[in-house]
Amino acid sequence: MSSANAHNLTKKQQALIDRLLQYIGFVSRRQLSSATTLHNALATFDATMMLSSVDYTSRQLHAMLDDVDDTTPPARFARHYYAYIRSLLCDDINESFDESFILRIYDTLYGGMQEAGVTDMKGRLLPNKAVVHVNENLSELVEWLLVSHQNGTSHPLIDVAIFIYRFVNTRFFEQGCEPVVLLVMHRLLRQAGCDWIAFYSPAVVMAEGRVEYYRALHVGDESQWIVYFIHSVYEAARRVSAMFAPVLPPQSASHKGALNSRQRSILNYIADNQPVRLSMIVNYLHKESVNTIKKDLLHLRTLGYITAEGVLKGTVYYKN
Repeated sequence: MSSANAHNLTKKQQALIDRLLQYIGFVSRRQLSSATTLHNALATFDATMMLSSVDYTSRQLHAMLDDVDDTTPPARFARHYYAYIRSLLCDDINESFDESFILRIYDTLYGGMQEAGVTDMKGRLLPNKAVVHVNENLSELVEWLLVSHQNGTSHPLIDVAIFIYRFVNTRFFEQGCEPVVLLVMHRLLRQAGCDWIAFYSPAVVMAEGRVEYYRALHVGDESQWIVYFIHSVYEAARRVSAMFAPVLPPQSASHKGALNSRQRSILNYIADNQPVRLSMIVNYLHKESVNTIKKDLLHLRTLGYITAEGVLKGTVYYKN
């Protein structure tokens, strides 16, 4: 399946995205079940609030989450938002995705602010109705996503990236657009098979470089956002993989599981460039023979440091 060539991406961008998607797919197929998700839920909550430009510190937001007696609109918003984050990260995805799913999120977050004069999280006056002037094109955008997924003309994560870009830049709601779309993003990532976001959300990666996030989403063109989005998902997947990676033996270890400097170099190269083909490693270690590198790769696989997928020249290597 061609992942990106229908979206005005250059050949260089297509090649990069194809490599990143291949690795994301590898992590998505792994069985990960031994880490706690509570810390990630809080980190994701903080990140999405930061990307939504909410005028509250993490400490203030966490205090709102803990104080059940606080019934102010910001506190209700924060608690509803955190509940959605935990659900979208960890719960089973059974509900179908359509425009009503989006509207329910919106109404849950803003439905308690219907009284005239009540302000939103940033202190702006809200209209009397929770859902206001929903753009009629919302249904068309959702339908486009569902049809694209069904047809399989592009990778599901490419579709998610385009959906997010068009959702935000079309401004379907008069206010509250970005907080809602960040929740929808997690729903669509789960739908695309990225259940590992329960351990590390791409939103955390995006929040680390907010300027780049805003530039790609609000200033750049659609293809620029696609590259940025896929790379953020890739980086989150890479961090998840590192969380479950086996611990390297000490450099001076003498047992059979020890790695020499060349094998460590191969392992580090795979971690930084995965998925990696044999020819890439041969070019990287140009002074070493192909047979030596093959033996090193077999040793790394036997010890569980790397995984191989594919056959013959199509084989690629990933760091576990």
